[in-house]
Formats: sequence, structure tokens, C-alpha cells
Amino acid sequence: MIIPTRNRPEWLQRALGSVLNGRPPKDEVEVVVTDNSTDPRSEEISRAETSGPAVRYFRNEPPTGMVENWNAGLSRAVGDWVVFLHDDDYFLPDWWAHLGAVWAMESFQLHGHAFSVQPVDEQGRRLRRGGQHRSRTMRPREATRELLTHSSLIRFPGMVLRRSWLIERGGFDPVWEGLADLDMWLKVAEEGGIAFHAVKTSAYTIHAEAATGRMFGEDTLRGVFELGERCLSKGLIGAEELQVARARFFWRFILAGAWRARCRGDRMEVARILGLRELPTFAGLRCPLRLRPIDWFLASW
Repeated sequence: MIIPTRNRPEWLQRALGSVLNGRPPKDEVEVVVTDNSTDPRSEEISRAETSGPAVRYFRNEPPTGMVENWNAGLSRAVGDWVVFLHDDDYFLPDWWAHLGAVWAMESFQLHGHAFSVQPVDEQGRRLRRGGQHRSRTMRPREATRELLTHSSLIRFPGMVLRRSWLIERGGFDPVWEGLADLDMWLKVAEEGGIAFHAVKTSAYTIHAEAATGRMFGEDTLRGVFELGERCLSKGLIGAEELQVARARFFWRFILAGAWRARCRGDRMEVARILGLRELPTFAGLRCPLRLRPIDWFLASW
């Protein structure tokens, strides 16, 4: 269990408490907290947790980037499998029982298992948007296509990765910054596929301060298209498939970002995000028919 954190002690406390709520056996679970905080409370909270699995706390001096913080936790973990639980996310009750049930059934030949998550707002209220999987295994081509089609197919706290494999790949690549997780999921997909599980193990918090909330821009989309080119060159997706995936990704991405901005009442941000439609880079990516009413609604707001 790796919990990267930065100046959110209250949410870190919630995340740590959720680990204990699942009643995991002390000898089978470790918790590694890697801290970029300037606030000393995060260390105090981490070191105060003594009633469950051992919490190993590490402060980064000097503070690192976001992706480097993930890798700092990976370098200190010792378990066979790792889960990254960001400080603003938390486990749902009985998460360990659910994971254990799947563990008992799986052969674990794959390097990545994606569990369903429950999207919540910053008050912990359930949201309806996404997070639910159907239990199945996607082989490399199918998993690649779906990852390049759906911007939120896999939420970080739902992904369980084989630690040895992740280390062999050098961990997450900081070059990709906000897309380092997608880059890694595509690597997992390429090397055998991904097992998806319907059971929900964690809550994924959607709020204005989240790093994902700052991703709705041209650079992100260019990066996703570059990852698509990489997959195309490796024969993991066909040219026509990739074009269809790009169109769906692009429109879902900008409409989701504009919708979030609308919910905050931020008209300027809605206009900025919808303005991505006019950039020459994305010309020819036609809006899917079923998304056009949403596009019209947001553009006329």
C-alpha cells in the first residue's frame, strides 16, 4: 500500500483510517507514506497509526514532483503487489475481504488488476459518473483500444500492480507527467492484458484541487495522441481503430472537463475547454452523435 501525500493531513488521516477499516492482517499488508508536505501534521498522523498494519513514513527532502513521489513509494515497498492510494482517496469498508476473494480465484499471471471504484465529491457524497467495471479480462489489443478511447477507464486507487514487474519497467515515467498513469496502464495492457473486476474497493474523490482537474488542455490531448502513435507502431491498434478511439477520447475528455467547470459556475473555463474544438490539431475528429446534445448544451450555457 503506497500513499503519496502533499499538504492534505485531514485527507491523509481519512485514507489511513480507511486502510484499518478493512481489517487487513498485519503480516500481509504494509503501508508506505511518501510525503512532499511542508505541513508537519502529515508525519504526526502517519506515525500515530499503530493499531493496524505497520505504517512506514518517509519525507522527501527536497520535495519531489508528483510522479517521482509515486516512484519513491515504489522503491520503498517490499510486497508482491502494490496499490497507490492518493491522499484524497480512500478504501471502502471490507476492501481487504473483496481483494482477498479475488486473490483466491486468480492465477495472477497478469501484471495488472483493475477494480471498480466509487466516485465521490470532496464531502464523500457518491457521484454517479463512471468507475464501474464488468468482470472480465481484456487482452492486449482490446485493452489498448479501450484505454485510448476512455479517459477514465481506470482510476488510480483501483489498480493493483505486480511490484517486481513495475520495478523492472523503471516505475512510472516522469516524462509523461500527468499522463504517467495512462502510459503505465498501456504498458500493462501490452504485456498480457488487464483483468477488470466488478467489485468496488475504493472511493475516488473528484474535486477542484485534484491534479486531474488541471489536465483539460491541449498538452494532455497531444500526449494521449502520441501514446496512441506508439501503440500503432507496435501493432497494438489499427490506424482506423485509432482514429475512432481518438475522436471518442477527445470529445468525452473536453465535454467532461467543460461539464465540471459548469458545475463550478466557471464560464471562462467552460469557454476555454470548448475552444479546444477549434484547434487545427484536432480537426476531423467529429463529435459522436450521442454526445452532440451535451456539446450543444454546454456551448449555449
